[in-house]
Amino acid sequence: SAVTRTIEVIFGLCALYRGRFVEARACFDKALPLARSLGDVHVARADEVYRAECLIFEGRYGEADAELSRLCAEPLPPSTRAAALARRAFLLALLVVDHPDAFRAAHQAIHAGPDVPFLRAWDRLYLAWSRVLRGAWSEADMLLAPAESYFRSGGLKPAVSLAACIRAESLLFAGKADHAFRVLDGVDDASDLVEALRSLAAARLCLERGPPETAMTRSSDLLAHAGASMAGNPLHEWGLRARALRQAILGAS
Repeated sequence: SAVTRTIEVIFGLCALYRGRFVEARACFDKALPLARSLGDVHVARADEVYRAECLIFEGRYGEADAELSRLCAEPLPPSTRAAALARRAFLLALLVVDHPDAFRAAHQAIHAGPDVPFLRAWDRLYLAWSRVLRGAWSEADMLLAPAESYFRSGGLKPAVSLAACIRAESLLFAGKADHAFRVLDGVDDASDLVEALRSLAAARLCLERGPPETAMTRSSDLLAHAGASMAGNPLHEWGLRARALRQAILGAS
């Protein structure tokens, strides 16, 4: 049972980091009963955090919030508590809930817990993303930079790509489309999110530097392409963020 549980978790993590969230959650659904039957509560709690992460990216926010709120109210090992709090802070930012206590609790937990570089890097990434969504660019960068450096040194391409997208989104909101485009240009990833952000950055640059007679038409085409790239994305809040970026791009022209 212990071996089977470990295999399911490994498969679940691999699927999670490749963006196959439904498949990942199915693996954790299999692993959780095995961990509980072995009496390993701490391991089960860690599996529950990853399962909640899958729920977030499936767009099942209510379920994810219920799971993370329950976990954060229970006694947890320091590393598991930091992971749960960081993901809850990210979820609250997605839901546009201004909850500074959630960020502070997660920030404190990350620095108070054991220094497990892989776990801490992911916690910092989610906490940085929560800051981007709340418009706190400098705080986001301080959290994202060490996580991005760790992922890059370890050759963890999916994590490097996600970190680059978070940084590019921050730069776009800050009106630095040229910097955002350079960040995205170095991403070896063909995901819908990367494609949408590239189109948004290109639209802004077109409005800034393109020929006046064609800039608006070309930028409109790029903005439409960005929207099409994310069609059907389960993250309901992405539509709101994409529209906010679109307005920021057009409003700054």
